[in-house]
Amino acid sequence: MNLSTATSPLLAPAAPDFYHCSHFYAQKLIPDYEDCDTAIGLLPTGNALIPWYLDPQRGDPEMLSYTATHEPIGTCELQMQVAGQGADGSRQNWISGNFMRQMARSVMDKCIISHITGGYVTRGFARQLKYVTAPKTKYEDAFPPSTAFLTMMVRDSGSDDQHYCPGDQDPYTGHLLMDALEATIYMAPAGSPARDSLQRNFGHWYETVQKMDHVRDWWQDVPGSLGGAGDGSMDLVSNLTSSCGKGVQGITLLPQACSRLISVRGSTDGSEA
Repeated sequence: MNLSTATSPLLAPAAPDFYHCSHFYAQKLIPDYEDCDTAIGLLPTGNALIPWYLDPQRGDPEMLSYTATHEPIGTCELQMQVAGQGADGSRQNWISGNFMRQMARSVMDKCIISHITGGYVTRGFARQLKYVTAPKTKYEDAFPPSTAFLTMMVRDSGSDDQHYCPGDQDPYTGHLLMDALEATIYMAPAGSPARDSLQRNFGHWYETVQKMDHVRDWWQDVPGSLGGAGDGSMDLVSNLTSSCGKGVQGITLLPQACSRLISVRGSTDGSEA
């Protein structure tokens, strides 16, 4: 996973990446912006791309997830993670320190300042989205490593679950993916093999997502060994980021595909601009 070393502020995620703010991330205390600013100072610095790993057995100091907490009595915890069933412990994730800081600043601005709570922001979500909405994808197959994406979470410190990953366990992530898959089904020709395949995947994953409770991963019922990968070639839906026909908090852009569906359904509701 190779990420930009750009130093310009990332004040808002570009679609299909998104932020999501929820009081789930402020169950004890609302993260204080100044405390989070102190926590940012504990993150790595510089524009050099560093290889980060997921496997604790490697013994590398550059490990994800990476947590920065304002201690001992602060209110803020920042956590950088790799999400998705395709995350592979042996893979290198090339990330600069300044990129991590930019993601942290982005979610702080969106959630603490705008919504007075915690939350998370994504980068690279398009990889997951394109795989889920590809007709050649089979739910029986494990996601390839190329579908993994990044999240930066801000929450109150002292959480009871140090292994929580919003990109895997927040129901919002799962529902976004199912909304995109549902929109893809509507756009596929009726009776086509592509539509049949998409509907089959939707039937399985929808049941999994409905069971999410901030403990289960949205893909938890997907087998754990690598299988065939989808081609992610549905250009019409590669930038879907919200449900069609209802508003969704934290989305930066209403996708073209949803706009088409809304016009067909006669709905005027959309996502946050």
